Amino acid sequence: MNSYRFVTVNGAKTLHLGDGYGIKVGNDADFVLMDAANYHQALNEDAAVPASYRKGKLIASTEPKQIKVLF
Repeated sequence: MNSYRFVTVNGAKTLHLGDGYGIKVGNDADFVLMDAANYHQALNEDAAVPASYRKGKLIASTEPKQIKVLF
């Protein structure tokens, strides 16, 4: 869990971004949405990134993979 805090909460504190930064209503937030079951999988495996946000607004997204069965 410490490595997760290192790249999230502590990063914002280190940059002196203050209380206006983070995932709360009304705050600026830069984050990526990762398709992972837990933080360990997100940080240590090649988790898919279906969406990216900058200042709380969606800036990039990908469509989920679709499999077609043709028989």
